[in-house]
Amino acid sequence: MVFARIAALLKEKIGLDAESIGVASIERVVRERLAACGLEDVQVYWKHLSASEQELQELIEAIVIRYRHHLLRVARSVGPAERQIARAKKICAGCAVRSECLEFALSHDQVYGIWGGTTPEDRQRERRRKRRAAAAARRRVAA
Repeated sequence: MVFARIAALLKEKIGLDAESIGVASIERVVRERLAACGLEDVQVYWKHLSASEQELQELIEAIVIRYRHHLLRVARSVGPAERQIARAKKICAGCAVRSECLEFALSHDQVYGIWGGTTPEDRQRERRRKRRAAAAARRRVAA
């Protein structure tokens, strides 16, 4: 079945386990992309997807944007959550809006989930680094 091949492709490219958001969710986004491409046959879409990196990126972004709340549900960084964090970071690595996502998280003090490929701890370190750099710059100006 074509949907199974698409799910396998997503697993290979971004580490997305279809069961994590539900196979029906992937089918729904594929049907949306099918319509967006002006196609009616999922087999034809598969051929288009297989030949087009751009379409693969569009599909990945559609899944990430629509099901972000499922993908970002990471409570802590131990045990099974380590796999969830790694999977979310892998998804973020290929996302075209990664830097905007991270900037949003930093500017809105997001303390849960993976944003822009970073954990809450990563973002806390980045905020501290920025504060220290700003304080050092102020001291240099004052001196």
